[in-house]
Amino acid sequence: MGVKLLDKIKNAKIGSILPIYEAVDYIEPMEFFIKLSNYGRNKNAILLESADTSLKEMSLGSANPCLKVTGKNEEFEIKALSSLGRKFLQFLKGDFKFCDKVEYGKNAIKGKLKPARRNISEDQRLNLKTHLDILRTVAFKFRPIEEHSMQYGGLFGVISYDFIDQFEDLPKNAQDNLSDADYEMYFVDNLFVVDHGEKKAYIIANALVMDDKKEKLYKECLNTIGSYRKALKKKMPKVKKYKKKAFQLTAGATKEEVVSIAKKIKKNILEGDIL
Repeated sequence: MGVKLLDKIKNAKIGSILPIYEAVDYIEPMEFFIKLSNYGRNKNAILLESADTSLKEMSLGSANPCLKVTGKNEEFEIKALSSLGRKFLQFLKGDFKFCDKVEYGKNAIKGKLKPARRNISEDQRLNLKTHLDILRTVAFKFRPIEEHSMQYGGLFGVISYDFIDQFEDLPKNAQDNLSDADYEMYFVDNLFVVDHGEKKAYIIANALVMDDKKEKLYKECLNTIGSYRKALKKKMPKVKKYKKKAFQLTAGATKEEVVSIAKKIKKNILEGDIL
């Protein structure tokens, strides 16, 4: 198996991606994630969990993705989180010429892209440049050598409601209370996947082919898989105890104002203005 995988990597073209994986005993995803990330305290840990395993879906997690992609309004940043991430950044160099402004650094690519606006059809509008093109550039930089039915890596994360500003001109909120990003995504090159339907689990390290040092790349993937195996054997880390702090709740409206707003919404529903 190992020789075949190495041969595949050796024959792979620059810009290819090949998942190297190892099957392990069926595991409880949250428990494994806790061991990998110390209860999620690792800064860039990510867990996408199936809320109900009876649905036979998949859970996946990683505590060491190579890239983080964030954006808010017109600004974006692609940040390297590891040595592989820094190499990935160099491989992306020159791919963001469609942006209004871009700066290529050793540890990050930063830039600005103002979504285009034109009076055109909805179909034509889908082809206008937005931050989705930034995400696509990262997500599809590597081409799979072969097809796999299982999810094995790529961009994972969240997109907020405010991302709609990439496509629509809507009134701005008077105040941005959270200051959260419009999107926050990780390029996950190594992860564990739990298939609840098949009662199987896998550890995956993706070979991202960016140069001719392919044997070294293969060994790095095996080392990554080995680090996951070691994490599996660890004892559960101690639960951190937090001191109780007094807190006070505040509201942005009075009870009377809330009741008035609710009555207005109920009226709008009855009149068919909203669903």
